[in-house]
Amino acid sequence: AVPSVVSGVDCNEGAVAAALLAAPRANIVVAPAAMIPFPDRSHALVFACGLLIHQAPHELPKVLDEMWRTSARFLLAIEYRSELEQEVIYRGRRGALWTRPYDAILEDRFALRRIDRGILGPPGWEDTRWWWLYEKRPIL
Repeated sequence: AVPSVVSGVDCNEGAVAAALLAAPRANIVVAPAAMIPFPDRSHALVFACGLLIHQAPHELPKVLDEMWRTSARFLLAIEYRSELEQEVIYRGRRGALWTRPYDAILEDRFALRRIDRGILGPPGWEDTRWWWLYEKRPIL
């Protein structure tokens, strides 16, 4: 059985410090998303919210593989979505944000069963984010 532990990873020390203030019993650490410092299948649910959009094309597969590796059962992604990969100027910078068809990327890369999906934010809102909840299928 997977223990009931809330854990988190962020590369920003300030974000980790703030999270630990809000949830002092949580296991939140500073680490890159491409090198999650938790054991295989150690968390029932692994999720990313506004994380995948900031992964450069060459880093995205590593981050997705780490999410898969550390999830015992469920994956949840909450991200901006587009039909094709598009780089977006973010706060005046290039190389900082990409919209992609994250659902298709996840479904092509892993053995998953989509449980549900939806949209956060009102229709037409510029910060509309999609969410997808998946269950890992057993690998035979």
